[in-house]
Amino acid sequence: RINDGGPDETRLLQQVTARSGVLRARARIEQRFIDNADQTGWRLRTRLGVNVPLTADKWLHFVSSAETNFTLRATSNGGD
Repeated sequence: RINDGGPDETRLLQQVTARSGVLRARARIEQRFIDNADQTGWRLRTRLGVNVPLTADKWLHFVSSAETNFTLRATSNGGD
């Protein structure tokens, strides 16, 4: 991502997705490379959701999800 006037950031990610019936899940690990940062940042992002068809032809769905972020290692020694 390129920021106007701020440091540039590049993110690499690996993810695993799964579904079972109406449940959906994803786990993603990100490596964050920021210009002039002390170190590479690591972040774990998990998401859990549901996808429920509301009509017999599955044209209309109810979809909801929640995501959490955990900083495993900040890009600087003092924080993220």
